[in-house]
Amino acid sequence: MSLSQRMTRLLKGTGATYATVAKAAGCTDGQIGHFVKGIRKKLTAANLAGIATLFDVDMLWLATGKGKAPTAEHLRAVAAKRGFTRRGRATTEAAP
Repeated sequence: MSLSQRMTRLLKGTGATYATVAKAAGCTDGQIGHFVKGIRKKLTAANLAGIATLFDVDMLWLATGKGKAPTAEHLRAVAAKRGFTRRGRATTEAAP
């Protein structure tokens, strides 16, 4: 599974927006879109740390695909905790 696929899994599983993820990662929503689309392949350690914290996932899994992948149940719990909706819009834009 590529970084793009892992990012897509997190976004679809939680309903988070690019803007919310970008805020947590310390980059722009356009950059997040490029990662999701596979245009850009790498994130900085700081970007990864912010995204891993937002979604409460293992940073090793996020960066490499190795380690513990989040379950659908985990992603639903994160969505509820962060106030994300299932339609891809956030009810709040609060990062952790």
